[in-house]
Amino acid sequence: MDDQISRARQKLAALRADGDSGEAPVRGIPLRAVATSEDERIRVTAVNRRVENIELDARLLRLEPAELADRLAAVVNAALKQGRALSARAEDVPYVDMESIRQELDGVLDDGLIGMQRMTSSLGEAVAQINRRATMRGSFEPPDLETLFEQTRAVVASAHRGQADERAEASAVNGRVHAVASWDGQVVRLVLDQGLGLVDVADGVCAAVNEALAEAESRARRAAQPSAEFADGVRAVQETGVTLLREYAASLQSLMNSAQPK
Repeated sequence: MDDQISRARQKLAALRADGDSGEAPVRGIPLRAVATSEDERIRVTAVNRRVENIELDARLLRLEPAELADRLAAVVNAALKQGRALSARAEDVPYVDMESIRQELDGVLDDGLIGMQRMTSSLGEAVAQINRRATMRGSFEPPDLETLFEQTRAVVASAHRGQADERAEASAVNGRVHAVASWDGQVVRLVLDQGLGLVDVADGVCAAVNEALAEAESRARRAAQPSAEFADGVRAVQETGVTLLREYAASLQSLMNSAQPK
């Protein structure tokens, strides 16, 4: 039972740990990922969630800007995705999967409640046996863990901030290249003006995409930080749990100390 309660407390404490303080974690080894279009006219190199280089075939400038932008975005995203897979430590956005945490915590709390019920039942049988040979004053009641666990679930539920919607946008080449990126390191939208040269497209997309990615990740880090209310709720639940268990242990100790032979 103690181990189950400890696991629940550790899960709550992890939610307000310093890991989401806004500082980017140490990045992994800078392994380069390269993605190319099917016709090999677009080649994108990415390193650690950023676009390092874009190579374009000059014939692509004959395409409509919207079509070229779509093709570029697809290859850029492929390179970024490959880059993240190369290094386990390349992802530097502290994503918090609250739904997964809630599911795990539900399992811990349910196990804790079952464990407490079993322990209370065993203690009741022990007290009944003692009462056959001794006189005991008082009684013991199990702590109200169901209410405590509901409070715990409510605190965890309050931490949801919709981080998956964090996006940012940026422009380059005097606003003629525009990119929208999401916190998970993908280009959501790319817009190119008419009449851009090859260098402006390649360099402009690199600059706009990288700036948008950086801003989206920064917003995601800020969104992941727990609010003061959430931190207070976690502390309150922890303190309540400790108090309940101490009172329960004290009542049992008092009951056992009151035992007198018949």
